[in-house]
Amino acid sequence: MFCLCLRVLGYLLGRCVDKTNEKNIYRALDIAANLFDWKTLYLELLARKQIWYLRDVFTAAFTVFTWEFLSVRFFGTEDISQALKVLFDDWKPVEYDEDITMGLLDLATSLLFLWFPSHENLVVSYAQPLAVEIQKHNPEHMRSRPFIRWLLVKSSFNGTGPDGSDKNHPPRPDVASLPGALLKQSIGAHLPVFVPVALGKKPDWDFFVFPTSRSNRAAIEMSLQIAKHTGDFQLQATCLKLLTLQSRHPRQFIDALGDLQLNTQGDKEGYLETCLCKYLVVTGTEEMEHLLRHLQGIHVGALHSEWANPDLRWAKGVIERALTFSVAG
Repeated sequence: MFCLCLRVLGYLLGRCVDKTNEKNIYRALDIAANLFDWKTLYLELLARKQIWYLRDVFTAAFTVFTWEFLSVRFFGTEDISQALKVLFDDWKPVEYDEDITMGLLDLATSLLFLWFPSHENLVVSYAQPLAVEIQKHNPEHMRSRPFIRWLLVKSSFNGTGPDGSDKNHPPRPDVASLPGALLKQSIGAHLPVFVPVALGKKPDWDFFVFPTSRSNRAAIEMSLQIAKHTGDFQLQATCLKLLTLQSRHPRQFIDALGDLQLNTQGDKEGYLETCLCKYLVVTGTEEMEHLLRHLQGIHVGALHSEWANPDLRWAKGVIERALTFSVAG
């Protein structure tokens, strides 16, 4: 229940447009931060070998507090590298333990899916041996959600250099050079939402593409099929986002993602984000007209709530005006 409360607070804080409500949420977060001794909680979970509960607490706290907060409160150090070492050393079993190994792998991939750019290579280095152990001792788990998430993470990071740059992509211009702004979104996997400043001007989709190897792409496509087979809609959405970001011609993936979000997940906010991303892909007047009519027809109840994502609401209005200008010629 505590983990759920943290996630709800984080969600509301990211969408709050009222200063009074914002103060109330910060007050609740301050209470949560000092509710108990995090170090004692960690040691109790370690003693009981409750790795999955630790995963829940850790990732929920990560979405609300900073990594520095977790590092100090859980491990008593401001050195994030040292904190990660303590975490994985503490939980590494002397002999192979199926539950702990799976839980540790899921914790590692959860951190990577929440985008942990400062230490992502270090986290990957801790996760790799765990995946190897699972392949060796429990090959049947290679179709499990934690292992599929690992395949997705590995496929994503294999396409980048040690500094996070894309090895298969020429040096790209700085984001500041764009004729507009990229919407800053919450942590996690997101498609780019570009908000133009100069009407009618936008970057090519190629600016946002991170091409990958055939083997990595095949791993993502295989993961998508497994997610469909198991009915894991969240994992399907993640796969489709990655395929979109790695494709120079992403429309089929964007359309499939939008259909999944709207008709299966009921993720109206995610669906709006996907529709806004299409602005970067459409080219001709006919496509722009179609997208404009579609955006104008989106009247999602949640968008008019005081808790709705104000950034997406703002971006929707600006993009509609830009499309109107482009269509009018």
